[in-house]
Amino acid sequence: MFLFAIAAGAALQKAALLLLLAALTAGMIAGRRGWKLPGRELPALAAIVEAIGRCAETGRPVLFTTGGASEIRRVELYASMPALRLVAGLAARYDVRLIVPVCYAQTLPVHMLAVQDARLEAADADATEEADVRFLPGGQFLFAVAAMGWMSRERPAACIYFGYWEADSLMFATQGRVGEALQIAATPNLPQTPFFLACCDHVLIGEEFWLAAAQLGGDPVLAGGLSAQDLIKLSVALLIVVGAAAATLPMGVVSDVFAAVRAAVGI
Repeated sequence: MFLFAIAAGAALQKAALLLLLAALTAGMIAGRRGWKLPGRELPALAAIVEAIGRCAETGRPVLFTTGGASEIRRVELYASMPALRLVAGLAARYDVRLIVPVCYAQTLPVHMLAVQDARLEAADADATEEADVRFLPGGQFLFAVAAMGWMSRERPAACIYFGYWEADSLMFATQGRVGEALQIAATPNLPQTPFFLACCDHVLIGEEFWLAAAQLGGDPVLAGGLSAQDLIKLSVALLIVVGAAAATLPMGVVSDVFAAVRAAVGI
């Protein structure tokens, strides 16, 4: 009985891995072919439009930053650019000033190019001054202090934080809270999520960051893969429920099931 349980467990692990790979591959292929799989709606993305509208009503700017940990080597930096293009385009459309503090000189062209592309698409390229996308040197914490001073002076009505965040997350979120700004945050770095939850109005947690990047960036392959992961998680949850129900059955019934499976596979 013990050896049978070990053999069955190893076989189940291999089967689960194969099913996982097959589901992910099928989801990415479906996305590439233009098929739309069921996916989650992200209220935080809809709140971006509300945030820009609030800035237009109050006449105050909107702040967007990727923080002091989104270095040039971080893939989260590039995944945040679709959100920056959305914010920059809406800011140009509604005549809202956009301020973007940047921590690293290497990432400054990435931010400036995203803003310029969005302004060009909005047919309002002259609305952005280069000073609005500003490099604040000194490393993570000096950058955070300088950005907090900028926020204190400009008093943005909305603050949007996307990217890979570390210890400066609470510094930004607290300053935005003091300024009574509507705050939206997204980071895949889970240890920083509680700080955003404490101070922000909308937060994308964990892999929701990648889902937002896929939806805003229009990447059908990534969106298909994430939708497949959601379906896999739902299936695992159902298996847990079935297993919990089976655990409540008498041991005699479970033993009879194992015996029938053992006889069927010839072990």
